[in-house]
Amino acid sequence: MSKNDTDLSLMPLGGLGEFGMNCLLMGAGQTRLMIDCGVMFPSDDEHGIDFVTPDFSHLERFPIDALVLTHGHEDHIGATPYLLQWLRRHRNGRRRQPLPIYGTRFTLALVRRRLDEHNALDEVDLRLIRPGQEVAIGDFGLEAIAVNHSIPDAVALALKTPVGTVVHTGDWRLDPRPVSSGQTDLARFCALGERGVRLLLSDSTNIEVGGLAVSEAEVAEALLDAFDLAPARVVVTLFSSNIGRIQSLLDAAHATGRQVAMLGRSLQQNSALAREMGFLRMPHPDLIIAPERINQTSPAELVVLAGGSQGEHGSSLYRVAMGEHSQMRVMHGDTLIYSSRQIPGNERRVTRVVDAFHRQGAEVLFPGTRALHTTGHAHREEQSLLLGMVKPKLFMPLHGDYRRLHMHAELAKRLGVPRSVIVNDGETLTVREHEHVISERLVTNPGYVLGRLGLAADTELLRQRRHLAFNGMVVVNVVLDADGGLVQAPWVETIGVAMDVDGVISQATRVVETALAQVDGPRSRDRIEESVRVELRRYFRRHLDRKPQISVVVNTLA
Repeated sequence: MSKNDTDLSLMPLGGLGEFGMNCLLMGAGQTRLMIDCGVMFPSDDEHGIDFVTPDFSHLERFPIDALVLTHGHEDHIGATPYLLQWLRRHRNGRRRQPLPIYGTRFTLALVRRRLDEHNALDEVDLRLIRPGQEVAIGDFGLEAIAVNHSIPDAVALALKTPVGTVVHTGDWRLDPRPVSSGQTDLARFCALGERGVRLLLSDSTNIEVGGLAVSEAEVAEALLDAFDLAPARVVVTLFSSNIGRIQSLLDAAHATGRQVAMLGRSLQQNSALAREMGFLRMPHPDLIIAPERINQTSPAELVVLAGGSQGEHGSSLYRVAMGEHSQMRVMHGDTLIYSSRQIPGNERRVTRVVDAFHRQGAEVLFPGTRALHTTGHAHREEQSLLLGMVKPKLFMPLHGDYRRLHMHAELAKRLGVPRSVIVNDGETLTVREHEHVISERLVTNPGYVLGRLGLAADTELLRQRRHLAFNGMVVVNVVLDADGGLVQAPWVETIGVAMDVDGVISQATRVVETALAQVDGPRSRDRIEESVRVELRRYFRRHLDRKPQISVVVNTLA
């Protein structure tokens, strides 16, 4: 990133070319900001991975002075604890000042809870920003602008920089009838456009969808109808941070004489936090019941809200579908309502859960003919309206795969924006007074979160996991006497390779015996292990077309 005091530099570390992991570095003068720090769901071949994070290694060259958050979704804040973990590991013994983190009230509350779980609160300085408020962060001026999204307290950002005003929309949409969140401040976007905007960065998630998004109020009406028509128990899956949707569901349950149970820690915690902060109201004090009372409540009088709408293994919805949840089983006559979108790449997981509900006699309702869900992201017509209001000299699409970024850039071109530029993760866009260039291209290798191990940016670990998943493992135990002779037949076990079909294991045992007989000279443990490994590898490659991981254990009796 450029260090010229008159330039503005931008480098995305995530979120461009994929969905999620949103993270953007921005440098001006002597100040570098990180805007958002999110995670991404792992793909099906990233075995055992909980989350994928941005590549923080570039912060060695480009250390940040502050983190600015647009809203509290996991794809924008979820990697914050792992950013701090990375900073802790790379401080080289130097004492580091707490990292300033700027965000709105609800966003900071979510971050505070997450960092408290990681014992990292003392490593940050949480700083509140409010819509309409301007703050100075080094060489940047920052103003938060209220936008409507599927989580409370979302904001866009207007930044004063050496090359002019930069507007970063975050995730946003228009909703003339919001349920809990406020409306997008179009008047402020218009005012900024009249004063002049050098660069606009805007969310591309729904750029391929025409028209205007359905209002949350219409979803509330559709949910009320669905509850009224359901003959028995209703199960609704949704994103746990969609407080407006939770409000619509609580209202619909109360109106149809149903009580509500919530399954999933995030859903329970987010709802409690939103109630505490005044973003969620209870229609009746006894509306919510404990999950332990699910089986004691008449099905026609119950709604169950369940996290895990993306079919995540181990989520509440997944465990209910597979009969693994201790507090609930699917019943014939249940109605499952999907009140969320499928994040691209998660279709197979969702299908697995839906099939399991169908097999057990449940009806499944998806958004489509009924407005059971609405997006938090602007459709193409909404994006057109914003481009016309802001009138940027330069446009850079954000958030989405390359096809959507390209469609968004083409829309800006058709609407008369003078210049558009598509930037990929790891590329640096340098904006100068009268030009812009992509001046650097760095490789970005995402980090991986593995349970309590936290951030492990070791691609070799992931390679080994993939190898085991596709090829399996063979374990061999050989017991020798003091002279190097076999005490008993070798013990061979295959894990994820093959059962003893057509005598695979017995043949493998004979291969081990042959390998041992071929060892000439000193029968050291290393020579024996290597001989067995080579012969078994050759055998499995020839007979099964697989290359399993082979572990050989040699024990010698005294």
